[in-house]
Amino acid sequence: MFKNYLVKLKESFMAVFPITLIIFALIFFLVPTEVNEKVKLGISAVLLIIGMSLFTLGADSSMQELGENVGSSLSKSKKIWFMVLCSFIIGFIITFAEPDLKVLANQVMGEGASSFFFIGVVSLGVGIFLMFAVMKIIFRIRLSVILTIAYGLILILAFFVPKEFMPIAFDSGSVTTGPISVPFLMSFGLGIAAVRSGKNEDDSFGLIACCSAGPILAVMFMSLFLDPSSISAGSEVGSGLTGNIFVDMGNVILHNLGNVALVLLPILILFFVFQIFSFKFPKRRVIKMCMGFLYTYIGIVLFLTGVECGYLHI
Repeated sequence: MFKNYLVKLKESFMAVFPITLIIFALIFFLVPTEVNEKVKLGISAVLLIIGMSLFTLGADSSMQELGENVGSSLSKSKKIWFMVLCSFIIGFIITFAEPDLKVLANQVMGEGASSFFFIGVVSLGVGIFLMFAVMKIIFRIRLSVILTIAYGLILILAFFVPKEFMPIAFDSGSVTTGPISVPFLMSFGLGIAAVRSGKNEDDSFGLIACCSAGPILAVMFMSLFLDPSSISAGSEVGSGLTGNIFVDMGNVILHNLGNVALVLLPILILFFVFQIFSFKFPKRRVIKMCMGFLYTYIGIVLFLTGVECGYLHI
């Protein structure tokens, strides 16, 4: 486990270091910034690296295994409607827990109910298109048919969507391909394809592409009923910070502890429901997966703290 963590830590460092170096170059040579803010950014970078490494490690040892086993269990059901309904619920739950989506929601809608509403809309889009992706596997529908229809609708809606929402819609599609949703959804598709298609893993190809189109359409539909001024709350990101490094980070960590627990709880419930009625894993394997969920939880809290205290605020 420790060797795996070192690998994840190195990957996270290589992902965060370049952008952090660029930001430091800007604030040292182009944008006058107080020393306090520079220190806060440095600490935030460390939190970001540790957080990313922890939740990717946890996702590999929990989300990936959970996704494949859930997919295999559902595919054994003879009731297609049950598989499709469960796929929708699973897609919604997994996307709701995606940390990248929470960052985007806070930028676009600000903190509070509006942020959760936006996350819910995006999660709804993923859930619906995960249903289509599962039906593609079951009925052997060509991927090109689904994508042509989806992006045809996107092209048509683009003529009616307010310009303020266009970049947000496409960003919504990209942030749902994050470190929690991708391992789970890919494994979920492989689990279904392995049972339904006689070990033909190619049938799960394109599942992420399908699920990425869902959020774009969902946000576009949402924008038709919202005032464009409703997204101005994103400018308030970081307004609650006091300027004291330790006070700010302590407050953000406490805030994220509750929020992250809230969004990860449905995934944990999903695991135990399948464990009771389907998986029946031995105790040692259950403990290992629970540890993976714990790593994921701590990692997301640290990741969001680093983003909110440093990168968004700076």
